[in-house]
Amino acid sequence: MQRAALDEIARVIASNGTIILRHAELPVGDPHALAKEVLPGKMSQRFARLDKQVVQETEFRLSNRSSAIDEVQGNEVPSHGTGSEGHRTVH
Repeated sequence: MQRAALDEIARVIASNGTIILRHAELPVGDPHALAKEVLPGKMSQRFARLDKQVVQETEFRLSNRSSAIDEVQGNEVPSHGTGSEGHRTVH
């Protein structure tokens, strides 16, 4: 996924949204490395089987984070963060 697409996802994701990326297992490297740098929220990764194919699944879970779209639409946005912005955990 390209940086511009990830930036747009980060911009519009709902304040309590979840993003799940899936990619076929690769012998080398992490197909979600750039997403882990760009996307906010708590992150977890696992390998899962979909039908007969193993995929790498990376989940980003947000909690009470305002998105830029909330601000543009005039929705109420908290004036301070929850303290968990940018925190990432790997399971």
